[in-house]
Amino acid sequence: MTLAALHFQIVGPTSWNSTNALPGLVLPDDPQLIVTVHFYEAFRFTHQGAEWVSGADAWLDTPWLGTDSDKAFLLDILATAAGWGDVHQRPIFVGEFGAYSRADIFSRVRWTDFVAREAERLGMSWAHWEFMSGFGLYNLQNDTWDELLKAALVPPA
Repeated sequence: MTLAALHFQIVGPTSWNSTNALPGLVLPDDPQLIVTVHFYEAFRFTHQGAEWVSGADAWLDTPWLGTDSDKAFLLDILATAAGWGDVHQRPIFVGEFGAYSRADIFSRVRWTDFVAREAERLGMSWAHWEFMSGFGLYNLQNDTWDELLKAALVPPA
C-alpha cells in the first residue's frame, strides 16, 4: 500500500456544505474523496440566540421536542444526504452538527442524540461542532463536561 492510499480528502458542496447543494456537487472519479455536509436543521432551533445570526433572538425558547413530525423533518434531510452518497458511491461525513447553547439543554440533548444516532444508522460518520464554545459540551472554566450532551453523543455502554 502506498502512502497516498492512506490519505483521504474531505470535500463538500457549496453553501457552507449544505445538504441542499449536494445535487450540484461534481467530483472526479477518486475513491479517496469523502463528502462532508453540515447539519443545523431546524435552523431556528439550532441557532436560536446566536449573536451572529440576524433576528436569532426572536427564536429564543424554541424547543425541539422530538415529536414524530420533528424527527421526520430531520430524517428526510439526513436520508436524502445518505441517498446521494449511495447513488454517487461516496461516504458521507456529517462534519458539523450541533445546537447553540442558548437553546434549552433538554432540547439540545434530544436533538443531538437523534441526529447522531440517525447519522450512524444511515452509515454516515459525524463530528459535533464544537468542543468548548457556544455549541460545546465542555466547560473550560469549570474543567467539566456537560454530561448530558456527552452521553447524547457517546451513550454509556
